[in-house]
Amino acid sequence: MSVPCLILPYRLRRDYKHPRTVVYSELPAAELKRAPGVACVGDVVSSSCLSSDIGEKLILLFDGVTRRGEETPQVAYIAVKRGFRLVRIRNPPGTISLEAMNLLCSDYHLRENLAVAVEGEEDMLALPLMQCLPPGWFVVYGVPGLGVAVVRVTRRVRFDAAQRILGLVPGSCRWQSF
Repeated sequence: MSVPCLILPYRLRRDYKHPRTVVYSELPAAELKRAPGVACVGDVVSSSCLSSDIGEKLILLFDGVTRRGEETPQVAYIAVKRGFRLVRIRNPPGTISLEAMNLLCSDYHLRENLAVAVEGEEDMLALPLMQCLPPGWFVVYGVPGLGVAVVRVTRRVRFDAAQRILGLVPGSCRWQSF
């Protein structure tokens, strides 16, 4: 089975690996609590966002596995217990699936807290969040070995995210359940 997706070309992998923002050693909860909404990308970051009780509006993206290979199914359990709407999507590693792009650029974030369980990998999904979320929201994602990257969505950030998405190659990804 194949799914329509945008694929990160090998030549751009190094450029997309490094954050273009401030990286904190831990989640800056006080700053994030004042935001109209926060999108947390990754299992460890999503867990931190839940335990810090930040923001009225939250979007959590997680795949159930950390870089250290530990399974983290508690994120979904805690989110559902707190009233988040749980949505499952497929997103192959190194891509942005059309399914994920459609969900993240819809208006779910305006109506309810959203927990997105990703079958595959959630890392690249910070880009459509930066492009589609309203200005003032924050996108928070982990940077292995460094800490937590925090991006405040502005018009400039939305433009940069759109440019980076345009650098991806449209294609069809072979889908295998993981």
